[in-house]
Amino acid sequence: MVNIKPTASASICGGPWKTSAALFYTEINDIDEVLGAARRALDLTSKGIDVSIRYTGGQGHAELNWTYAEVETGGATVTTTEYYAGRPVGHMIGLSGAWQANEQWTLGGSAEIALENEDTAGVGGMEALPGYEVVNVYASYTPRKISGLEVRLDVRNLFDEQYSSRTSDGIGLPSSIVPVTEPGRTIALTTNLRF
Repeated sequence: MVNIKPTASASICGGPWKTSAALFYTEINDIDEVLGAARRALDLTSKGIDVSIRYTGGQGHAELNWTYAEVETGGATVTTTEYYAGRPVGHMIGLSGAWQANEQWTLGGSAEIALENEDTAGVGGMEALPGYEVVNVYASYTPRKISGLEVRLDVRNLFDEQYSSRTSDGIGLPSSIVPVTEPGRTIALTTNLRF
């Protein structure tokens, strides 16, 4: 039986500020029956909160987002190998912003910060999930003479961090399981033509 309690959300806009918040809760009784898997008769719960605040003014904007998500089966945090149950996300912080220097140039960036997730320590042989920080920056150019064209330079993972995102399988498990890491510093030059 799936029991989805209504998500409570609110959004407030005032001048250059916009804030929003959402609470979520889902409960599935006997998740293995739903998935057609081996019968353990475990219940699954997924709950959390998402809050954001954004300021838009002048020639740019800045935004801060915080998410906390907890997924449990049988009253214990899910492991990173329970593929269909969910992921032990924990606390995630997102920062983003952009500044439009003029009609042609925009500079911006974002950061993803995952705090250490100690909820996983001791569950299914797992350790606490390590935290990580990733910074991305970009510059985009829109020439006046070619309508709809944008040329963009992105530098993703600017500081060349080695990390596994919270959506990866196998993180926090013994060394015999090697989780896949995200790409290192990546530079991309792209063009986009809208017509």
